[in-house]
Amino acid sequence: MNLSTFPHAIATASYELLALGTKIRNVRSAILDIEAEVDQAIAFSDLKNEAQRKSTKAQMLKDHESYTDFATRLQELTDDYSRADVGLNLIKNNFTIGKLEARERIAKMESLAA
Repeated sequence: MNLSTFPHAIATASYELLALGTKIRNVRSAILDIEAEVDQAIAFSDLKNEAQRKSTKAQMLKDHESYTDFATRLQELTDDYSRADVGLNLIKNNFTIGKLEARERIAKMESLAA
């Protein structure tokens, strides 16, 4: 890859991370909404102790179809984000290596010319 193409590749990878981060925040928000809905239902129930409330909450979340879908989607997006982050770091590292190699070539040419 030519050194002049790296900034564009870095920007593209950064925008991909930004988009994934936005999707992750949206899914987390949906999960929090569902959890708040379940918490509200439990708050007005006749459950007598904390263990019953925790157990009921876990069961209600497990039974909530959207919650399990969102949880799965969040994991997928988190994995995608991690992979994209590794890809961005690889591009940045390759850019740094390319710059160092270019500096080395310039230094060798200067030493030969001197």
